[in-house]
Amino acid sequence: YMHAVSSHRDIPSLRLLHLAAIKAFDWLKCNYWDS
Repeated sequence: YMHAVSSHRDIPSLRLLHLAAIKAFDWLKCNYWDS
């Protein structure tokens, strides 16, 4: 039960981490590779 609750609670943070990684990748592309 505790494992199911904790894994469910971790889903939004993982999604935010994924979005942050995409934004960081786009920032690197714009600032380094495109210049």
